[in-house]
Amino acid sequence: MGDFDRHLLMDPFIAPGAGSLLRVVTLNTWKCDGAYRQRLHAMATQLRALNPDVVALQESFASVDGRWDTARHLAQAMGMGWVQVPARTKARVCEGVAVASHSGMALLSRWPIAQHTSMDLPNDPEDGERVALLCQLVVDSHRLTVANVHLTHLPAASALRHRQLHAVLEHPWLHSLRQAAIVCGDFNAPLHADGLCEFVVPLGVWVDVARAAGTPHKVTCPVAHGAGLDLDHVLARAGSPLRWHSAHVALDHVDPIHGVWPSDHHALCVDGHWLP
Repeated sequence: MGDFDRHLLMDPFIAPGAGSLLRVVTLNTWKCDGAYRQRLHAMATQLRALNPDVVALQESFASVDGRWDTARHLAQAMGMGWVQVPARTKARVCEGVAVASHSGMALLSRWPIAQHTSMDLPNDPEDGERVALLCQLVVDSHRLTVANVHLTHLPAASALRHRQLHAVLEHPWLHSLRQAAIVCGDFNAPLHADGLCEFVVPLGVWVDVARAAGTPHKVTCPVAHGAGLDLDHVLARAGSPLRWHSAHVALDHVDPIHGVWPSDHHALCVDGHWLP
């Protein structure tokens, strides 16, 4: 994808994150499905209450004509900078009207986004295009690389998810030991699943942030007739200059004004701090 396909808007009035604290939220925004306009309000309201420093969005809907744009709307609602990469272009029904649109990846940040890039991931024709968005953020005296991913949803596709995550983790931006790095998003599987577990400590070199912060069990994708699924995660490289002290599921209640859920996924919110 060319640079003309990317959008960058930085708010010059937003200062970098306070002190050495860090709050990261990841959310699958469910494209334009359901009551989209009302869900946008619910997402913005509940995200503002969290006051995050970084927000990773998957299935970030944007119409080709520019009328609708989930990432732009949320970034402007919270006064954050943003960058996105479009993907999975097709006609979708938004507010009852079929529109040409993208369902891509986006990152919102209170800190300057020094550079960003996207990469095509291995895919299956039955699933279609999959991309990852990588951003390098300037956080006071630190650099933070954030990789935003949305792995395949195909059942019995553990080998494909393995290849997709492996491709992201092999990106050179994630190999600098002097910089902090996280990988977050919708993995479409729990981290103990085949194809993913080998990347996570003690087998791999990446840490499940929720587990490290004392939240070993969570549900990020509720289902109608079951206990729900744990599909959304934040990974951090072991030995990084970040320590994680809390993690919780968020955007997990109905909007009191419109009576809608923000998305078909809940958000995962993690808190950490920089080591001196």
